[in-house]
Amino acid sequence: MLSMKYPILKSTLALAFSAAALCYPPAVSHAATVSQRSDGIVVKNGTPIFPFGFYHVSDVKPSGTGDTTRTVDLVNIAAGGFTVMAPVIDAPGVNTSLLYSDAATKKVDLVGQFYWGGTATYRQNLVNTYKNATATLGWLVADDVNYPPSKPNFSPTQLAARANEIKGYAPANLTMGAFVTDPGAVTGALYPPSSYAGTVDIAAIESYPIDEGNCAASEELEYNAKTFINARNA
Repeated sequence: MLSMKYPILKSTLALAFSAAALCYPPAVSHAATVSQRSDGIVVKNGTPIFPFGFYHVSDVKPSGTGDTTRTVDLVNIAAGGFTVMAPVIDAPGVNTSLLYSDAATKKVDLVGQFYWGGTATYRQNLVNTYKNATATLGWLVADDVNYPPSKPNFSPTQLAARANEIKGYAPANLTMGAFVTDPGAVTGALYPPSSYAGTVDIAAIESYPIDEGNCAASEELEYNAKTFINARNA
């Protein structure tokens, strides 16, 4: 895929700057109904789905080429049979409304992430703009949740609070956290992966880099997926 930072598994595990000068374009309507069953399966418009796709950095290209890059990547994601794209939706100079419209056409669900956002007001305005878009599946409420291991970006309590905040703005949307699976971020960590169970709707397992002949990332992914499953079922 072009301009992909790294692929991650969007797992259906049941776990979880000021905006004053920012003006958002109109949202694409026809809201989808998204929910999660007690067994962790995601349901959209009454149909069970397996969200599987890519984290996408949307501001890595020179000014003026971001929208073209995202469109090409979106087309490639859909053509590859993947169902989800987790793009930065508030990067300067990109047309996020266009992305949501294109995603709906290509039947790719979006998990929006706040790259520049900092305040609750900022996040609320952004979520309110796109929560009813057809392509909206949910929101990446925290990235690299459990990293660095000795002082992670979010404790389980902090992650749950952020997820509940976003749920307050968009109860029908799912929340997702991205977890680092590198052994250095798991072994001896202040908060083991199992301690985050129940904090967000979807756990995104960062399994990268994935190169030809490199099985390490897959092994880490399997280990951490089992950890979350066991925590969910405990």
